Amino acid sequence: MQPRENRRSRARQRRAVLVLAIAGGLGILAAILLVGLIHTDLPRTGSVAQVACATLRAAASQWQAAHPGGECPTVEQLRDDAMIDKGFSMKDPWNKPYILRCEGREVTCASAGPDKKLGTDDDVVVPRPRS
Repeated sequence: MQPRENRRSRARQRRAVLVLAIAGGLGILAAILLVGLIHTDLPRTGSVAQVACATLRAAASQWQAAHPGGECPTVEQLRDDAMIDKGFSMKDPWNKPYILRCEGREVTCASAGPDKKLGTDDDVVVPRPRS
């Protein structure tokens, strides 16, 4: 029975290292995106939502890789599993929650935008739907 327990222990250790590596990579990605945001001329609130959605989308993809089974994580799960920083805003600049949707491995993040209604022209969606 000991070899089986050792294999499980090693698998848990590998999973923990993977999660830490992913979290570190996401931290670096977020820093790069924020530096880019500082130097853009886009309206601040819309660009904040775009950067947040890009960060959430990357974190959700990494979460799916670490949790096989096709489940789509919530923003809360990403925070609880340390895929995003505890200080990451759970709401968009208009005080509405970010929405994550998954179709297979494709993750989409949406913000309702200034009118606070999903499905309107001012929504922030990453990636943008193809026309």
